[in-house]
Parts: sequence; structure tokens; C-alpha cells
Amino acid sequence: MTIEDIDLYIMELVIDFCYTREISLDDNNYPDFLSAASRFLIKSSLDVIENYLSTILNPSNCSHILELSDQHNLPESTSSVVKFVCRNLGYVLSHLELADMNTNQWAAIWQERSKSEDLEEDSFRKFLKWVKKDRGNRIPIFENMAEYVRFDLFTAPYLLTLTWSALIHESPSCLRLIQLTKDSMLMKLWHRPNRTPITASRRERSWTIDCS
Repeated sequence: MTIEDIDLYIMELVIDFCYTREISLDDNNYPDFLSAASRFLIKSSLDVIENYLSTILNPSNCSHILELSDQHNLPESTSSVVKFVCRNLGYVLSHLELADMNTNQWAAIWQERSKSEDLEEDSFRKFLKWVKKDRGNRIPIFENMAEYVRFDLFTAPYLLTLTWSALIHESPSCLRLIQLTKDSMLMKLWHRPNRTPITASRRERSWTIDCS
């Protein structure tokens, strides 16, 4: 019997695990061992690998581990990565180019991200970069994910800038939510206690800006 495309060392690890239920994993051997375990459908070894992957997660490898987890159908590992990114969103954003992640990975992270209110706008900027890399294929997921974005946490200048964005106008649901949020902000400003009275000249300037 000939088994191709598997390193002898990795094959020895697989055989040893089958007899001993023990394995010594490290950064150098776990990807190949995972491929072999997945190929031979060794469920117990896949469980061990999932546990190992959850212990080595960091901002520099979470994208790679998420890719492996998706490729080899490791739901627990996928969940661990998503939760890790959600808990450490700010740190991960500064170490990982999220625009390189695929649609399913982006959706999972965006939908289950942490409640880091100060990072909402920064996360959305990264998301737009991701969409721009493949507008034709990513506008639909942009549409579906718009409802998860907390636009009310955006700064007013950035929110206004988005209403002029051609990319935003390609997503009717996103544009609608942004406009609703902008209108809500204006209403709150209008009903704010002790607000400065608006003179006729100021009213004209406000109307000109609002209609542009």
C-alpha cells in the first residue's frame, strides 16, 4: 500500500497517536498533522488539534488558523477564533489585514464581534476596504451585514462622508440605515435643551448643506 503526499515524520505521528492517543504538536507540525488527520478521518486527533489551536491563538496567526478551521471543518476551532477576534478586536485590527479574509470569515467575525463601541467606526473602515477589493462579489454580503453595523456610534463627520460615498450608494440597505441614523442625530440636536436659537441666515446655510 502506497500513501502519497504525506511526510514520513507526519505519518509516524499519526500512527503513534492511533496507538498511544498522545501527540506533541508545535507550530511546525500541526498544519501537516491536521491535514493527515482530516484525510484519514481520525476524529479523536481532530479534537486534540482543536484544543491545541485554541491555546496558540494570537493576532498574527488567527487568520491562518481560521482558514485551516474552515478548510478542515473544525467548528470548535472556528468559534474560538471568532471569539478571540471579538474579544481583542482593536489589537487584532492593528496586526491583521482583514481585507485578506474571505466572505464567510468576515461575516462570522462581524456578526459576533465584541461590544467595543470605540472601535465600531474603525471596524467599518476596514470592512469598506475589504469590499472595495472585490466590489462585484462583496456588495451582496455588504447588504446583508449592514444591519449589524451600529451607525449611531459613528462620528457625525464620518457619517456625513458616507452619505456621499459611491460605494455606499451601491448598497441600498446600508444607505438607508446611514440616512436614518443621520436624521436621528439631527433630531436629537434639534431637541437638545438650551440649544442656540437658529437665525434666518443660519437657517438658510443649514438648508443649503442639508440638500447638497
